[in-house]
Amino acid sequence: MLNSLHSRIILTVMGIVILTLSGISFFVQKENINTLSEIHDENNRNFLNAVVFNVENEHKSLEFHRQTALNIRKAERKHLVSIGIQVIEGIYQKYRQGLLSEADAKTQAKYMI
Repeated sequence: MLNSLHSRIILTVMGIVILTLSGISFFVQKENINTLSEIHDENNRNFLNAVVFNVENEHKSLEFHRQTALNIRKAERKHLVSIGIQVIEGIYQKYRQGLLSEADAKTQAKYMI
């Protein structure tokens, strides 16, 4: 069978075709692996960017709420101080009008505050 020229040509052509297909398959597989690796890396980068974005937004939200709570406490304290001042001024006016003695005015102011 291998003695005929026709058989040798067919076997040679088949060998070349098999080698060519093997080479193409190897390079295509390698390119597919590289492409999948790049896609995987890009997906991981996108995921990390999303996590960083989420953490930054949560931090900003917490900072906003902290600042808002601080502003509310400051406003409440200012309000309490202004009420205290009004109470003391009222007692002082009673003292100036002679309705209270100085000792009674001080005692009442301490009690009210």
